[in-house]
Amino acid sequence: SSALPVIPGATLEEFEPHHYLIAEGEYRWEPIVFTYVGFCASLAELDRRRLLGNEVIRKDDFLSSLGTRVTTGFFFNTRLQLGYAHNFEVIRKNGRRGGNEIVLSVSGAL
Repeated sequence: SSALPVIPGATLEEFEPHHYLIAEGEYRWEPIVFTYVGFCASLAELDRRRLLGNEVIRKDDFLSSLGTRVTTGFFFNTRLQLGYAHNFEVIRKNGRRGGNEIVLSVSGAL
């Protein structure tokens, strides 16, 4: 657990809420030996800051994302994971909604 939420498709430290709740689920299967393909979804509820006129207020919001991951065995005792997620609710500077995330992760013991 951390003081700031880690939400798929949003940048780290993008939100500084006073409270938040994140639910995430994943369905995965093993199509070939030591390789897993998964589909994931998340829903986050947080009080993010909003600009209304000349005033910044906090408003409770829901942020949803969908993604996919491929995890496989790698050299020695390591694991390689490639993931993609799209968040539908984050707001960018140009006023458009949506954010993407691509993560490459290598973990384990050498």
